[in-house]
Formats: sequence, C-alpha cells, structure tokens
Amino acid sequence: MGDDECARIEALPGGVSSSIFRADPPSGPPVCVKKALPRLKVADRWEADPKRNAAERASIRIYAAIEPQASRLIFEDPVEQLLSWNT
Repeated sequence: MGDDECARIEALPGGVSSSIFRADPPSGPPVCVKKALPRLKVADRWEADPKRNAAERASIRIYAAIEPQASRLIFEDPVEQLLSWNT
C-alpha cells in the first residue's frame, strides 16, 4: 500500500493470546494482521512472552517454502510482535 492509501480494518473475534485483524487495502487482496499479547484474554491472570510469535513467523516461512499455495508472510515487526500474511 502507498502512504496515501488507507485499508479498511476489521477486528476478528476470538484470539485469546493475540489480537487479530483483517485488513482490506484499496487495491490487492485482504491480509491478516496479528499482534501477540503479553497478557492473555482470560479471567485469570495469565501472562505469556509475546516473543513466542517468532515460532509462528518461522512456521509460516517453512510451510510457504514447501507448499506453493500456502499463505506468505508479508510483514513482520519483531519489536512490536506483529506479523501479517496474505489470506
């Protein structure tokens, strides 16, 4: 997306250990955006290291390397623990 474009963003339901969004850019296919949370969305206090999404990023890359139709990682920010892939 260009700097002057805005995507339609929709928060998706579910996600206990992360916030998950669907982004529909003005041109191109929708993408998923996921942010790992340090505290899970449960009644009891349950904390988890957001750096765990490094394993998820690696698994997306590995699967994409062996399956041509698999989703592809299109953005990652290890500092903010964000990842995005095509749908």
